[in-house]
Amino acid sequence: MPASVFIFLPSVVAAGMFLLTRHRAPYPGSAVIKVQACGLLAAVALPTQPLLALAQVLSALGDWFLVLLPKGHGERRGDRHFLQGLIAFLCACLVYIFIFALA
Repeated sequence: MPASVFIFLPSVVAAGMFLLTRHRAPYPGSAVIKVQACGLLAAVALPTQPLLALAQVLSALGDWFLVLLPKGHGERRGDRHFLQGLIAFLCACLVYIFIFALA
């Protein structure tokens, strides 16, 4: 059994945990669970596809910033986190475009 399976399976478990508990978010640890799914996939891709791993890390970073957004209406404290998440996702998309252009 390849070592990447031992990284991939916890990623699937983390994604499942997030899906099952997303109606309760944010709660302590919700950001870690959400980011862990993408972060572990990046670890699987790193040895053979470093650009794909970079895109996954940037996506995880975007998720992290979006989880930090305050809940509620009329709050502007989350503007910075939203912008940081948006930039991280934009950079991830640019890396994905670059990967597809190389293929």
